[in-house]
Amino acid sequence: MSLQPFLLESIRLHDGRIPYLKWHLQRIYRSRKILWGLSDYFSPYPILEAAAAFPMGIYKMRLLYSDTIHEIDITPYAIRPVFSLQLIDAGALVYDHKYADRSALQQLVLQRGGADDVLMYREDQITDSSYANVAFYDGATWYTPSGPLLQGVQRSRFISAGLLSPLNIKIQDIGRFQSAKLINAMMTWEESPLIPTLKIFEPR
Repeated sequence: MSLQPFLLESIRLHDGRIPYLKWHLQRIYRSRKILWGLSDYFSPYPILEAAAAFPMGIYKMRLLYSDTIHEIDITPYAIRPVFSLQLIDAGALVYDHKYADRSALQQLVLQRGGADDVLMYREDQITDSSYANVAFYDGATWYTPSGPLLQGVQRSRFISAGLLSPLNIKIQDIGRFQSAKLINAMMTWEESPLIPTLKIFEPR
């Protein structure tokens, strides 16, 4: 019997290559260790074999796994346009691993009103959007909330490269920043949606 709950990894596939595979595997193995005490490493060969069948274009590889890989699904990918965010209280939501069950997140998205997506917070501390981590620019430096719901692959990469600095960011701090950027493993830094902070709407 497969271990539960199933986890999900969304992997960028570009011209048959997986540019961030090392970072994805690190998160996969870390989650398996924390949730189930598993210290074995399943082979990435099925992932690489599946990627080789798509030598041209940008695709989203959806990897469903727990103790082993259960499913690999690959579909064409287009960046979702986001121009505005609605601040929403995440309350007691726990999403510290990339669970395949996103129903609780979707319930929050339904509260976005006229905005394109939600920007979640917990006890006035900004966390992330429904599908991406977030970064804020003050005119000189890019910062990212130090306590996101989920430690994203791109967020970890950008912090390691010195592009992002973790910072406790509260709702009342948003006005000191010029813009926000949504970041996840499906988008490069340049492709990531850039949103003026004036388009981040206060909690209703």
